[in-house]
Amino acid sequence: MTAASEKKDKKSEDVPKKGESIVVDGGRLVKMEVDYSTTCDEKIPAAHKLVEEGKLTEAIESLMALEKQTRTGGDAHSTSRVLVAIVEISFKAGKWDLLNENIVILTKKRSQIKMAVTKMVQRCCEYVDQTPDKDTKLKLMDTLRTVTAGKIYVEVERARLTHQLALLKEADGDLEAAATAMQEMPVETFGSMEKKEKVEMILEQMRLCLARKDYVRTQIISKKVTIKFFDSGKVNDLKLKFYRLMIELDSHDGSFLSICRHYLAIYKTSDKSAENDEVASGDKKDGKDAKKSSTFPKKSDAAKKLEETKAPELSPEETAEKLRVLKHVVLYLILAPYDNEQSDLLHRVKMDPMLPQILLYKNLLQLFATEELIKWSGLCSVYEAELRSSATDVFSLNTDQGNERWTQLRNRVVEHNIRMMAKYYTRIKLARMAELLDLAPKECEEFLCQLVVSGTIIARTDRLEGVVSFGTPPEHSKRLNDWADSLHTLMALVNRTTHLINKEQMVHRHLLPGSMKVPVAMEE
Repeated sequence: MTAASEKKDKKSEDVPKKGESIVVDGGRLVKMEVDYSTTCDEKIPAAHKLVEEGKLTEAIESLMALEKQTRTGGDAHSTSRVLVAIVEISFKAGKWDLLNENIVILTKKRSQIKMAVTKMVQRCCEYVDQTPDKDTKLKLMDTLRTVTAGKIYVEVERARLTHQLALLKEADGDLEAAATAMQEMPVETFGSMEKKEKVEMILEQMRLCLARKDYVRTQIISKKVTIKFFDSGKVNDLKLKFYRLMIELDSHDGSFLSICRHYLAIYKTSDKSAENDEVASGDKKDGKDAKKSSTFPKKSDAAKKLEETKAPELSPEETAEKLRVLKHVVLYLILAPYDNEQSDLLHRVKMDPMLPQILLYKNLLQLFATEELIKWSGLCSVYEAELRSSATDVFSLNTDQGNERWTQLRNRVVEHNIRMMAKYYTRIKLARMAELLDLAPKECEEFLCQLVVSGTIIARTDRLEGVVSFGTPPEHSKRLNDWADSLHTLMALVNRTTHLINKEQMVHRHLLPGSMKVPVAMEE
């Protein structure tokens, strides 16, 4: 059987047969009573001939009459052919106003068949990119969006048209109208749209909302994307776009740990993974017969696992890009406030195999992983030139955000030092503490209060004496209980000691010869 005959058979299967039920506008089921295929085969070519003779009105009138017959007879396939023919004739004649008028008329017909409307709208969508000018294009798009509003069976076509309209509005500089048009589409509820296309539309909504600085709405829209969708490795372009948008969103909020996680996701994404999957699947398909006839021994499971875990070879450009992303991971990680999650992520990033290639950043990360004080002046002398250079845009000198993050880095160094003091000291003078932190006493006290309020450390300050005490003070009841326990233990030891002394004396008296006859000499 040839490919043409197979295609013909599939087409004939999609065509409703006489007696079968079809769905019309309104959700009612109508049975196909008459098959108008033969009539359409005669009248549609005849209408095209009339158009060539310049009789456009007569051609459309004849097809309108035929459309009424096929619609009332319940012939979905023939109705679809007639509707497509009417819009095709208007398009070829270059009558765009007539095309818009016919689209509206045909969709408003009583008991119009859904399948026919879908076919007509799909064909008209192809004409959108073939319009002679921008005004005509906007009119056609507006007509199509009007007739598809509220119709689930053409929701995908309406979504695509809305996306095109938003791009046109954005190109004209009307960002507000573009974002509003995209927000009106609840893409996540479209059951007939593929998941990949849904994610593309949602990412466009996020991008336009960010462009007009609507960060709250962007945060809400981002929740509609499921992260598991990116795990397949076949949509890495969408994954990278999503995480870059999230980085821009979280940069506005100052969520450094979230930004670090986004950069880490980009770092772990390989652009070649999707290509490798396609190549591997192609090799499997092409090499099935070859594997069967092969006489070579099969690879062991260990060898297969080794090949799977082996990292793909990267070009110098890709390696440089991954190292740049890894630098951002390190910097945003140390900028994040200390908590259990940040500490865990810090130790995991420290074990990354590519980190030794950027030794300066590895040493910087090691400073915050080591339980020792960090001298701010020493850190600046070693790392400031690299951190504030063009290698990354985190601490850029030319932006307010870069300068603000540099201040945040200094704050993180101070917080790290105070945490280390809380580990090694139980009490320390406030003046000595300020000296170790390179801060004024008042500023030192402010940092200490912030850490106590956030729950990072537990400390008390005696402002009169100028002494800071670290650790939780014991409760009064616990202190009394400890005193009672200590006193009980002490008395038990005294009793035990007295008993042992008496025992030794008794043994000594009874074991010595003549101890019972000779009394013990008493000193006067």
